[in-house]
Amino acid sequence: MTSEHQQPLRSQFKTRFQALAWSAGIFGGLAATMAIAAVVAKPYLDESKCWHQLRSIGCTIAMYQNQARGAYPATWRELAETQQITTTIFVCPASRDASEQDKTFNEQLADLAAAGTHNSSYIYTGSGLAPAKPMTGQDVLACEAMANHGNGIHVLLSDDTVIWLSQSKDAVKIDHLNADIQAGVRPLRLR
Repeated sequence: MTSEHQQPLRSQFKTRFQALAWSAGIFGGLAATMAIAAVVAKPYLDESKCWHQLRSIGCTIAMYQNQARGAYPATWRELAETQQITTTIFVCPASRDASEQDKTFNEQLADLAAAGTHNSSYIYTGSGLAPAKPMTGQDVLACEAMANHGNGIHVLLSDDTVIWLSQSKDAVKIDHLNADIQAGVRPLRLR
């Protein structure tokens, strides 16, 4: 009697063990694939979040202008202070700039205004623009450093659109933009 029952029990155990090993292999393979996909997708997710942050900054500038009769804020600090937005919006997720979520709003504002700090990933070029001056869709309000993504930059235009300039396709535009920023050209225009 035991020999008749042992064979099915052994084959069942062997089958369950094989099924468990097979399931572990499948789930392990899926987990490894998902981990690789997350690492590969992270730069694209950072680019997307960066685009959304610049778009939000553009909308915030438009709200500021509604309250200030068309004037542009002088600094990021002025924009953050008057519109009550957290300063983390000024930090690109792909950059190495410091996000200071653990600080109070006033401490974040002070750090945003301090020279030499890396609390903003974006270069604001709207300072000093006159509200009466007609703006074109090619006027740049903000952009980011090439170091943030390495393969291109996001640019916030005065019509509240955000565009991507690729290092491989738009290198000349990026070079002109960087040269104009260094020279202090205002209004800054894409050319």
